[in-house]
Amino acid sequence: MTKYTLLLLCAALCSSCSLDDLIIYPDKSDSYNFSTYIIPENQRQLVTFESGGNTLYGAYIKTRYANDNPRFTILYCHGRERDMTGYWFEVELHYLAGFDVLTYDYRGFGMSEGKATLDGLYEDAAAAFAFMIDSLHVHPDSIVYHGVSLGTGMAAYLASEVHSPYRIVLETPYANAEGWADVIMPLNLPPSFVIDGNFNNLPFVRNFTAPLLVIHGGRDQVLPFEHHGQVVYNAAPEPKELVYLPEAGHTDILVHTGDAGYQYLMRNFIFAAR
Repeated sequence: MTKYTLLLLCAALCSSCSLDDLIIYPDKSDSYNFSTYIIPENQRQLVTFESGGNTLYGAYIKTRYANDNPRFTILYCHGRERDMTGYWFEVELHYLAGFDVLTYDYRGFGMSEGKATLDGLYEDAAAAFAFMIDSLHVHPDSIVYHGVSLGTGMAAYLASEVHSPYRIVLETPYANAEGWADVIMPLNLPPSFVIDGNFNNLPFVRNFTAPLLVIHGGRDQVLPFEHHGQVVYNAAPEPKELVYLPEAGHTDILVHTGDAGYQYLMRNFIFAAR
């Protein structure tokens, strides 16, 4: 098959989809099975809130350290291929480190209603933040945004366009659409060929006023560090920190930090004086 034929085939396929559809890969489910090995049921509440006419599902976790002062609440924005139960291990570590956590499923993920699009996911992130303030009564200046992979876009959007938080954590962040397209598309086509949403974190990152922590692996083949994590870090204003793990890939950050190391990393960054 010639390259020209492949191009026509790709064009035909892309006429019925977009880069949004290829990058955002929802994991639907009819129910949630949360592990209680670390977080007991009485410390966790299944919650719902509305976004764009869709009912979204989330889990609100209360720290074991109810009288810890100061207390911080993490708004956790997960990645692109699993619902929130697939990222539960990081929520557990935040709980063990002494933080309250709200994690949630974007529209089209898990039990959340609707179809996932980038613009819709931004709207969902804003709705999650509003739910924290209005229904959970979390003080807006005690919130930490933690985004992972695709979720770094939601965290960056919130920090730039909705409310500057106490801290921002971007784990394996993307800089722009080109890196996603390199991984997903079979040909070297420009992202604009199929793109609906603007997968570009840099305009948001440049607006940050809160301290930033970037975590990235040197063997990340989905979002290579030199094209994404390093670019995001360079674009962000001070104060900022970079944790570079040379042997880590895109999905095994915890393997290289260890559970205790990950908790220490988060506590050290979040509790540090501004």
